[in-house]
Amino acid sequence: MTSSGSLLVAGATGRGFVTEELTVITARYRSDGSLDPAFNGSGFTVFDEGEEYEDIQDMTVMVDGRIVICGFAWKAADPLPHVDGGWVIRYLT
Repeated sequence: MTSSGSLLVAGATGRGFVTEELTVITARYRSDGSLDPAFNGSGFTVFDEGEEYEDIQDMTVMVDGRIVICGFAWKAADPLPHVDGGWVIRYLT
């Protein structure tokens, strides 16, 4: 929860499997439960870097309000996808 009473949430999209549908969504909700359009103009943002599939591992809110999120980058492979790297992204609030 932020000092203004907003709630920040982040998670993975998709069906729970490592596929092209796997991306990371971050959203900020007002205390009344509605999306806060002051965050990215819509209240949410989706992180999707194209050729790899992003999976969230952790999120924190810094003292100055920056949102920092990190996770794994999965790569499609046969017979199963594998972790090919990682990523860190920062949003300003």
